[in-house]
Amino acid sequence: MTDNTQPTYEELSNEVATLRTLKDDLHSNLTKARARVKELEQTVEQQQTELTEVKLNRPVAHLLEEILVGSKYAAAELADHIKFELNDDGEIQLLDLEGNPVTITEKDGGKEVTRPVRFEQRDVRRYLADSGKFDHILKSSGANGGGAPNNHPGAGGAKPQGKQENRSSASFGLR
Repeated sequence: MTDNTQPTYEELSNEVATLRTLKDDLHSNLTKARARVKELEQTVEQQQTELTEVKLNRPVAHLLEEILVGSKYAAAELADHIKFELNDDGEIQLLDLEGNPVTITEKDGGKEVTRPVRFEQRDVRRYLADSGKFDHILKSSGANGGGAPNNHPGAGGAKPQGKQENRSSASFGLR
């Protein structure tokens, strides 16, 4: 036996009205959810920007200020060769423009060992000095004396002994 009773027009009409109300509610909830997602994406973007500023940009600017002359302009020149990025652990690393870690070679127990440059003033300065491309923008190390690196003879030291030219305004025809 089968039930041959058909729903009435009024029953179908009520069900359609209920479904339309549900559709409107779902649409309203979807619109609210999309607005919330957009708001959260903006918050995440803002926090990512702040995190990058605090964990990357400020420390890099401070380090470059310590080792470069005119760090603002020298940093732009440096950006043509290397970049600073946060790794997955949130630590700053130096990379070449292809994304490979920048390395330095040092002696360890009589052997030469190549390792990534650490984000420390000493390592970054050493990498820049060893490359030879950045000598014109590196600040001197601050060390002085005959054995100090980057010591330039005659820079503020004793005057060389010997014949000194005595130039006067007369040598230029002025009196």
